[in-house]
Amino acid sequence: MTTKDVIALADKTADAYSHDRYGRTEWRKAIRLLGVRGHGAREIEAILRSKWTRWAADGSDRPEKPRAQDLIRFMDEPRNRCSATSIAELVATTFPEAPTTGDELAGACEGEDIAVLIDLALTTIRAAEMDHGRSVPLKDLSLLARSIVGRIKARA
Repeated sequence: MTTKDVIALADKTADAYSHDRYGRTEWRKAIRLLGVRGHGAREIEAILRSKWTRWAADGSDRPEKPRAQDLIRFMDEPRNRCSATSIAELVATTFPEAPTTGDELAGACEGEDIAVLIDLALTTIRAAEMDHGRSVPLKDLSLLARSIVGRIKARA
């Protein structure tokens, strides 16, 4: 994620509930850290617009002025259940217009290298399976498809 991408996403999410609490600098750091961790723009936006930012700030040693690292620590804490599946659910609820049918998914993938798409899909599914400790339930595949589409669109 380039600096330009970080700034654009920070501007886009400046109206998020916890933005002012974190401040411009820490908000941008959070975007960069989430990007480094492999999250696409739609996933990052969904995370920043979620209650996770508030809960992370509440658990910070500086709740009045939390840091980006507080959000990362919150997400890394297993009891908070910030899994790949949870992130896919955030994306699905934040962006309900995301494709859900095979035709819409195919349209979002048009022009993409099939090997890259397969690798992205497998990586997303493996991460979800690790979160579950078993195979991904069929009901979650739609959420994973939305997450994959979000990542594809973020790269465009």
